[in-house]
Amino acid sequence: QDHATIENFTLTDGYVNGSHGGALYTYHVDLTIDNVDMIDNAVEGSSAMGGAIYTRNATVHISNSTFAGNYAGKTGSTGGGGGAIYAGSSYLYITKCLFYDNEVVNDWGSAIYHQKTDSTHPYLNIDHTTFDGHDGYTIFNDDNIYSANVILIIKNSIVWGAMYTWGTVYSYTYSYTNYFGSILTGDGNISSDPMFVDPSSDVRDYNLQYGSPCIDTANP
Repeated sequence: QDHATIENFTLTDGYVNGSHGGALYTYHVDLTIDNVDMIDNAVEGSSAMGGAIYTRNATVHISNSTFAGNYAGKTGSTGGGGGAIYAGSSYLYITKCLFYDNEVVNDWGSAIYHQKTDSTHPYLNIDHTTFDGHDGYTIFNDDNIYSANVILIIKNSIVWGAMYTWGTVYSYTYSYTNYFGSILTGDGNISSDPMFVDPSSDVRDYNLQYGSPCIDTANP
């Protein structure tokens, strides 16, 4: 099938030992994922990547979905990570999603790790998406191998956690985004407590409190 769509359900407690993709493994596919929450999925093993999703040589559009409590066992300091999503040589579009409390052992991309694995240069586009509650690097951009030419676009989002680029991102655009620790280069970016309603209890309410600096500050 040239194009597949997965929508309107939850993938939870998936488990893979010694491989990748606790909830979903995709390869050479054009895939749309909408309103699919991926919760508490895990991949075990020192080389395991993509606690929820492992995608390679694919085009994946993800929207209106939550990734929480996913785990990847990758321990090595090179070659991968991705507590929630590992993307190898893929075009990955993430829109109106929520990521929190995902984990990878090596801390390289607790939410997302993307790199070049095949001929396609990696592309990551994030829009209207919130990241919080991750140790290590929330988003890891690997531009250090195979002349990766990583393209990274983040807009209208809250990235409340660190990002890291290994090498130099070939092309990046940050706009109207609230980033932990510093103001990103680009239009409309800020770095200020987003004032989530309740980001720490079991409720996990990531709506914004009255007075949040993120209200009415996306691209007009």
